[in-house]
Amino acid sequence: MTAGIARDKGFVLPLFECGEGDHVHCFVSAPPSLSVTTIVKYLGGFTGRKLFIEFPEIEEKLWRGALWNPSYYVETI
Repeated sequence: MTAGIARDKGFVLPLFECGEGDHVHCFVSAPPSLSVTTIVKYLGGFTGRKLFIEFPEIEEKLWRGALWNPSYYVETI
């Protein structure tokens, strides 16, 4: 599902998995016309919507209903 939406938005997700603890690892292949910020917003948006639909009870346990921390780390290779 996530890979299909990413492809529709113009990038590829060869890897998208939960890391140790409370973070997610994503490997993304994207053209230079897509900014890192735009890709992070896409990923947060569609994964958050999917999780809230599948598990609506988590929203009431979150601070101000925010699923993702606004911070992220990016490394290019």
